[in-house]
Amino acid sequence: MSIIAEKTYAEQSSIESVSKFYSRFGLGNALKKAGAYKQKGIAVSAVMQYLIALIYTGRSMFQDMRSATPFAQGFCKDTVYRFLNMMTVNWQAFQLTVASKAVQ
Repeated sequence: MSIIAEKTYAEQSSIESVSKFYSRFGLGNALKKAGAYKQKGIAVSAVMQYLIALIYTGRSMFQDMRSATPFAQGFCKDTVYRFLNMMTVNWQAFQLTVASKAVQ
């Protein structure tokens, strides 16, 4: 098996793990409680899953956007930056909600 195939397999398993984590700990509901929402365009949950996938695959956003098969499907880096800079999101409440779910 080549190194590229192994790396691709590892990235795919990481993405699957992220989606399982996302649904198991209710990150979508935690985002709603924290005030994260989009009026139009890409869903907040898709952007958050993208950010978590980047962490666990070891890629930067620049590397991902330049790759042949980026994780970001249908949005660009500006969407991510706007999401992270939203003034209405209470990130502490988000973290506490996720942490309480993980502890339970």
